[in-house]
Amino acid sequence: MSTIILPKTKKTSNLQIRLDPELKSEVEFILSQLGLNTAQAVAIFFKQIIRQKAIPFALSLDSIDWQNVENSRKDCKKGKFVALNSSEDIDNFADNPETFYSQNKSK
Repeated sequence: MSTIILPKTKKTSNLQIRLDPELKSEVEFILSQLGLNTAQAVAIFFKQIIRQKAIPFALSLDSIDWQNVENSRKDCKKGKFVALNSSEDIDNFADNPETFYSQNKSK
C-alpha cells in the first residue's frame, strides 16, 4: 500500500468586513480582469503594508492623479500587464512589484 503525502498548506485567518455592495461588485469585477480574487488582493495589500511599513499609496486631501489612473487603464487595455498565475506569483509580486514586473512583463 502506498502512502500519499500532501503538501502542508499555510494556516489562514479569516477577515470579515462590511462594504457597500456596489463597491464590492466593482472591485471584484476589476480584480477578475486582473486574474485575482478579493482574498489575493487583500493579501497583496497586507504584504505591501508590511514591506513599506506604511499604507502602500499616498493618503492625501489633494486630488487624485487621474491622468496616472487613466494611463494605467490604457496600458491594461493594450495588454501591458503581468499575469499572476499562482499564489507564488502573488507573493513575489507583493514582495517586490518592480522586479516581478520587469521579469514578467507582457511583450
